[in-house]
Amino acid sequence: MVPVSAWFANRFSISLRRKRKCNCYEGSRTTGVDLPDALWSIRGAMLLKGEDKKFYSEMVIALEELTSKLAAWSDVYDGKVEYLLCYARAEDMIQFCALQQTPQETEGGRVHTVLHKLGTELNLKTTDGVLNCIHHTILLTSIICLQSKQLPSSYIHIGSSVFTEPGTTITYGDREVEKRVDLSAVSMSLERLSFLGQVYQAVRGEPCLVQALEPPATTQPRRLGAKQEYCVTLWPVGTALGCAPANPVELYNAVRCILQGLRVLHSNNIGHGDLRWPNVIKTSASQFVLIDLEGAMPLGSTVDLDIQMMPIAWQEGAVLENNRYTAKSDLLQLANMLRRRHSAAAMMTALEAANSAEEAWASIKQLQK
Repeated sequence: MVPVSAWFANRFSISLRRKRKCNCYEGSRTTGVDLPDALWSIRGAMLLKGEDKKFYSEMVIALEELTSKLAAWSDVYDGKVEYLLCYARAEDMIQFCALQQTPQETEGGRVHTVLHKLGTELNLKTTDGVLNCIHHTILLTSIICLQSKQLPSSYIHIGSSVFTEPGTTITYGDREVEKRVDLSAVSMSLERLSFLGQVYQAVRGEPCLVQALEPPATTQPRRLGAKQEYCVTLWPVGTALGCAPANPVELYNAVRCILQGLRVLHSNNIGHGDLRWPNVIKTSASQFVLIDLEGAMPLGSTVDLDIQMMPIAWQEGAVLENNRYTAKSDLLQLANMLRRRHSAAAMMTALEAANSAEEAWASIKQLQK
């Protein structure tokens, strides 16, 4: 009997990278050597995971380990994929499954995974079991091929750092990112730091706004010449957007999520301050998150900046009202984000006419009827 993991590998295209994890605690019945679990990835995205056990009595353990070992599964390496295909094999029985990441917040700012069984257990010693296994394999291979088309052309390795605007470094973890700002390059007063702490506290638990695992803080240099930094650890991790989604449904969902986030910010007298597509991430097919709250500012605050110093999204001050930053300023920036999408002309008009996020969303919902 060909191991099901090898069967999968032979079905996949050459672009599929196959990995095996050696586990000294799991031996093979036939050879007595290690029976490693399986993992397959395409362009850095894990799309299938297997747990192999020696005895059937360990099937429950295999299923539990699929959930426990993959508790940290996230979009940081799965791109737009929302379900992770997997299997648990114990002796001659196999159970195909799919792991779904849920958006529900749990203690410590984490999300959990839910295991969905795909059919019943299959007995690989019977003809029916083998035929059903082949049937499942063909279906899962088709799903993986479709999933691979949704993946970004490139990906960022976990643990790597990216330097964005001057003085800012983003380091990617498996479930969160660490943002550091060199305070010698960007001035930040104690008052500003306190305000950002209030911002992250005000948006806590809002799924459409980036979350801080701990309040932002500044590091104290421990040696001569060391730089002082603003530091905050953020989640969730998603796919960054460079422009408006081309798919009308995705664009609608993006606007919906942004407006939901703005409603929470505005209800706490806070403006986002820098609404651009690079400050929006996609965490699932229908969920988007507004990030980069470091540009936030109190609504109604007077802006005393030269045009050259203003964020690009401010359109040289055109989004301000009498040199003040208001809720309308955020809505005008969001409207500008839709300007190049002809299919979004009606939404753009609704945003330009509205004075609040609630009013804008009510108008946009009417457009969908």
